[in-house]
Formats: sequence, C-alpha cells, structure tokens
Amino acid sequence: MRMRSTLPIIFISLFVLCLNLQPLHADTPKDIILVLDNSGSMKQNDPQFLTKKVVSGFLDGFSPDTHVGIVVFDEKVDLAVPLSPIGTGETKNKILDSLSKVNYRGKLTDSPAGVERAIYELKSKGRKEATRAVIFMTDGLVDTGDKTRDLERSKWLREDLASESQKLGIRIFGIAFTEQADFQLIQALGQKTDGGYFRALKTDEIEGIFKEINAALLKPQSEVATVPSRKEGINWTWVIIVIGIIVLGILAISIGRGRKGPGIATARPVKLPKATLKDIREVSGKDEYPIKSAIISIGRGATNDIVINKPTVSTKHATIEYRDNVFYIVDQRSANGTFLNGQKITGEVKLKHGDKIKFDEYEFAFVLVEHADEPRTQLRGERGKATPRTPEGISPGGEEEIPTKLKDMCPNHPAWKATELCPRCKTAYCDKCMVDLTGSKKICIRCAGKRA
Repeated sequence: MRMRSTLPIIFISLFVLCLNLQPLHADTPKDIILVLDNSGSMKQNDPQFLTKKVVSGFLDGFSPDTHVGIVVFDEKVDLAVPLSPIGTGETKNKILDSLSKVNYRGKLTDSPAGVERAIYELKSKGRKEATRAVIFMTDGLVDTGDKTRDLERSKWLREDLASESQKLGIRIFGIAFTEQADFQLIQALGQKTDGGYFRALKTDEIEGIFKEINAALLKPQSEVATVPSRKEGINWTWVIIVIGIIVLGILAISIGRGRKGPGIATARPVKLPKATLKDIREVSGKDEYPIKSAIISIGRGATNDIVINKPTVSTKHATIEYRDNVFYIVDQRSANGTFLNGQKITGEVKLKHGDKIKFDEYEFAFVLVEHADEPRTQLRGERGKATPRTPEGISPGGEEEIPTKLKDMCPNHPAWKATELCPRCKTAYCDKCMVDLTGSKKICIRCAGKRA
C-alpha cells in the first residue's frame, strides 16, 4: 500500500524535472584531435599546402578553453601535439611547428593507426564534460604495403575503433581528398559516431568544409535528447518516455511480488575449472595466464585479455571459450591462422590438457590444473621397492629400469613436466627437449649434441 501512495509523487517529480530540462549550452568545452595524412600522394592533391593554412585558421576560431591535439601519420604515427589548451602561447607554437613538418613525403598510409592514436589521446586525456571529436584527413585507401593487412586494418577501423569511439562519445569527421579514397569507410565512421564525411576534391573547398565541421561541433550529438524551456512549450516525447519508465517499473515490482519464494531468481555465474595458458617462449611478456572468464580473447590489440604484440598476429586472433563443461579454441578469421597440435583449425575445436596452440608461429600450452598434478600410470620397475640396477642401468632381469623421474619437471623448462626419458643419460625431459635418433627412438638434445 505504501508503494501505491508514493507513485503519484514520483510521477509528479519526474514530470516537473522533464519540464525544466535545458538544452546543451553552445559554449560546451571542446576537445579536438586533428589526424593529418602525410603520405606522398597528398602533395598531388594539395600542392600549395593549403591544408596547413586552413587548419591554423580553423583553430583560431575556437575559444581559449578548447583543447587541441595533432596526430600526423604515414607508415608511422606521430602524436605531434598532445591534447592541450589552445589558449596558451606554448600550444599555439607547438601546433604551428607540427604543421610546418607536414611535408607529404611519407611512403605508405596507415590511417587506422592514426585514428586509434587520436581516440586513445581523447580517452586518456579528454575532459568528460567536453564535446570530443576527431577530424581525419586523408587522400586514399589504407595502404600498409600488405593487401591482407590492409583489409584487416580497415575492418579494425570500421568495426572496433568506430564502436569504441561511439561508446566514448567521440565524433569522427572524415575529409577525403580524391575520388580514389575509401568513401565507404570514411562515411561509415562519420555515421556510426554521429560525425560526418566530406569530399574536398579541390583545395579551395577545404575552408568551407572546416566551417561546416565547426558548426556541427556547436550542436549536440543526435543521441543526446534536448528539451526546450517552459516558454517553448512541453516536449511530449519526454513525457511519454517518463510515463513508460514508470509503467515498466510498476510491472517489474508487480511481477517480482507475484513470484513465489523470497526473491527473484538470478542466473548463477559459470564456475570454471582451473586452467591456464602457458606462453612457452614468453613472447607476450608473461609465462602464464590463468583462464578466469568464460571467454578470453587473444590477439595483437591492446583490449585483448592476452596480448601478443607481434605484426603477424591479428588484432583479434582467437578466443578460448568455456561452455557445457568444455573449453574450446576458436579462430577469429585470423590472417595467419591458429594451430592446434600442429594442425590449422577453422571455427572451433575442443581443448584437452596438454594441447599445444600456436597463434601464427607463437606457441602456447593449454593446462588443466587438476590434470597437471595427477599421478601418472605406474611403469615397470616401480612396484614396491626400486628394482636393483647394474652400473649400466640394466635390471637383473635384463630389462632397462624406467626411473621415477618422469614425475619431475623438465630441467630445461621448469614450468613443464617431464614426459620422456632419455635412454642415454637417464634424465627425464619435456617433449621439446627430445629429438629423433633413428626411427621412433629419441634422445635428449644434450646427448644428441654430444653424439654429434
């Protein structure tokens, strides 16, 4: 009964709040990163370096509390000017100096890397209350010198970076300088982030484009709803939204009270068996990664759970997923492939303890902790007391004794259990340390070296 009596008060309060909401103020502070293409082909499209002059004039039109940064890219990316308040003389000098270094001499065009650096700068140093934007200028396609990598990086920019920018409220405005530019990519960035895209096929069009961008930055993003003041009348869209929220709240409370038991059932978290992924050569900087969630991602991108920062590893190369009491390795359409025990996989494959996984050429091992320490099958010569041995290591019955050293760790790789016994030195090693001698017989690499 008490809940019913308070609902009218809640409704009236929300209604009054709705009437008093004000639109975003035009003087909202701005954080802007300009991403400038410095590749050699730009010189053909902007021979008089007009872009630098227009950029300088564009920045002069902002208030002193505007923060600006400059990223220059070709085959490499340079944060020429970190995000800084434009009202200081130091920042203006840095901007002018960075623009003077734009010489259009770069050989390649890694525009995704340039945009990613701009997003990271706004994410780490941008102000929460500011309107944040990236102005991205280029004259062509993504060109890193490798067609497969170009497709991969274009997809990374169109999907991953655009999604992250959208979540962070960063608007991307793209300016293309030639008809050969990837307009589909530039348009997708603008539409997904509520920014925009433009064609500047003549250098004298650049100034007008910057004026349009400036006007767009003064307007709130389309996702941000605004409500006029009382003088302009009631915004009934907001009233309907508020009423809908209240109705849904009442329904939720009614359903919750109607359920039997002390409360509403909640889904139980998945309990994973203890498992780890061991980096055999520590190319990732760590030797072991505990698997603590139902899905972990592996790849070159910094947002992955396991980062392998190697150029032949895809941004999101593969995932390890746990469901229905089974771990799976899933290739995410990587450029250079995922391999399980030497075999290239497509789609998903079940994992078992001891499996070797390669992401391109970088090898890891999958370990189920409950199996890592379980006792092995007892071998001949191990029942009861140790079988007596001759000095040559042969039991009186003529059979060579197999010692219990297989329970130990490999002396060359302390993180790995010994799995094979060298018949010469009687030392147990992991399979990595054993080499073929003749046929199926193996000896350790140390004895093989002595023999050679």
